[in-house]
Parts: sequence; structure tokens; C-alpha cells
Amino acid sequence: MKNIPWLLIDKYLKGLLTNRDQEDLEVWLRSEPENPLFLKELEADFQNGFTFPGDFVSDKPSTWQKIISRINVPDHSVFSRKLVYRAVAAVLIPLLLVGFGAGWYLQKKVQYSSDSSAYTTIISPRGQRTQVVLPDNSKVWLNSNTIIKYPSNFNQKDRKVYIDGEAYFDVTHDQSKPFIVNTSSFNIKVYGTTFNVSAYKEDNLIETTLVKGKISITGLNIKGKKANEIILLPNESFKYFKNEQIAESGMKNEMKHLASSGITKTTPVVADLPAIPKAMIIQHVNVEPIIGWKEGKLYFDNETFEDLAIKFELRYDVKIHFEDSRVGNLKYTGVFEKENINQALDALKLTTPFEYKMNLKDIYISYKK
Repeated sequence: MKNIPWLLIDKYLKGLLTNRDQEDLEVWLRSEPENPLFLKELEADFQNGFTFPGDFVSDKPSTWQKIISRINVPDHSVFSRKLVYRAVAAVLIPLLLVGFGAGWYLQKKVQYSSDSSAYTTIISPRGQRTQVVLPDNSKVWLNSNTIIKYPSNFNQKDRKVYIDGEAYFDVTHDQSKPFIVNTSSFNIKVYGTTFNVSAYKEDNLIETTLVKGKISITGLNIKGKKANEIILLPNESFKYFKNEQIAESGMKNEMKHLASSGITKTTPVVADLPAIPKAMIIQHVNVEPIIGWKEGKLYFDNETFEDLAIKFELRYDVKIHFEDSRVGNLKYTGVFEKENINQALDALKLTTPFEYKMNLKDIYISYKK
């Protein structure tokens, strides 16, 4: 790694970047694949009170060596010291080379701390997908902007993981050690199965979809009372709205979207959950559009451009700005797989009147007169 822009990084960490500084930093981030992860490591250190290492005079190779020396990765893995972002204890970012975003896939486990309070945290950055193999050989695929963590005593008495984002789980069956996925609102108890969960902390809607096997929803507190365990069967989705004030309208919108799309195999059926006014179960779900992201596919069925833009932002690590509300209300149906952001937008332009301009990661979309 050469020509580390210490001054720019210092200003970035302190929130002092000008527009020109931001452009220069973006150029450096794109110049080498390890640069974004290097910045993440420095940012983690800064947030945890460590001294910023830059001297603003010349680059120091020793700084880079000190950072990667914190990695404890066996030599026989696919990569030994590509980059690590340390959150609480040992932290890895094993990136799988996929259709959007490049990276590396770590085949072997790392060495975990024996301290029961330590956690391994794995981060899938925006614009990336990440595949993880847990100590019990369960496999997890992380979507863009997703964090998963688990304690160092994982797979000793039980198997607990914590998720912020979207993930697809293929859990190894072990009746003696329950597998629990903790989200910000409820827990998912797994019985050796495959399922998808979308649980971004900033989103009002949290949902999980079962592909095969059996899972149950636990840990919901309804008006001060603990709700009963809710069992999900294959091709069923559980949707939970955090905000009770907009839950009713949210569920109506979900039903309207389901009725006009191909997400369900048959007419959508909503299971009765009278004790949980903020939740719904959708039966006979077609799981392919929901889990297609794992294979690099982006499905959209009768979705507004505004909703599709949210998926674009996660997939391509961009920010989309609508300069005309008429464009945001346009609706599309289709699927993208290998297209980059320009190709995706150009494809949409073939059927609808809009134009766009790009400024680094910012995309401005306006109505074409």
C-alpha cells in the first residue's frame, strides 16, 4: 500500500472533509481494493479511542504492518493477511468474489479468544456480499451493509448469533445445541434449516422467510407480555413492524404489493395473529425473488423506482437522488444479475422517460421532458 492520504483520513475521521477532499478520498479508495478496508480499520481504532497513526509527512509502511499484525489467520487459509476490521475481539471480513463487488473467501477458521465476553464480528460492506462458515460448519451469506457477530463460546452449550442487516442461513443440524438468531426486535430459533432474514436496525420492517426445515419466532414482547412461540413452515414469511402507529398501513401496503406481484406462488394468505397487531405471516411464498440476492440477482416486480432505488443503493454502494417525484413513482418489473449501475439505469431508461447524472457515488435522476 502506497501514498496513504493521512491528512485526508484525519479530516474524514473528524468530519471535516470539503467536497474536494471527499472527491480526492474517493479516488484513493478506488485505487486499490484493500484501501476501503484499511480505512475501516483506522475508523474502528479512532472510534475506540486509539491514537491516529498518520504523521502527515510521509507514509509509514510500519503502520500498515502494525494493523495487519493484529490479524490471527492461519497460514494455510486462502489469504493470510489481506485485511481485518477489529470490532470487539477477532474480526474478519472474508469476501466472496461475486457478481457485484470483489473480495476474498476465507476457507479456514480463525483462532478465537477463550474470553467468553469476546465476540467475532464479520462485516459485509456496502456493495459487497460475504460468505461465512461458522465454527459449527453452518454457512451464512451476508448481503450488503450487514453485520453478524457471535461469542467466542459459540458451539459449546448453544449457538447464538446477532444480525444487523440481511443474511441467508444454512444451519447445521444439532439438536443438543440450539441455534438462535438475535435481531433488534425478535429471535429466530432454528432446527437445522435454511432461511433468509432481513433485519436492518434502521428499517421499520423486519422479516424472515423459511426455505426448508422449520424455524420459530421467539422473544416478542406484546404489551408487556411475552408472546408464544410462532412456528414457520417452508415458503412462509414472517413480517414484523417496529412502529405500531404505521403497522396497519404497512401491512395493507404489503398485501397490496403481494397481490400485484409474483412473490407468492398462489393468492397470498395471511395467517391470523390477533395477539400481535404489528406482525403478519404470508403463506405460499415464492422464495426465489427473496433469496435471489445470494446469487447476485436483483428481482423487482411491479416496484416503484423509489423502492427500487433503495435496493440499488445497497447493491451498488451509491446514493440516488430524485429531482422529480414523477420519476420516483414509475414502476418496473424485471431482474438484474451481472449489470453494473450504469447498465441497470440504462435498461430502465429504455421503457420510461428519465435521465440521470453521476457524481462519484451520487446519482441524480430527473424527468426527461
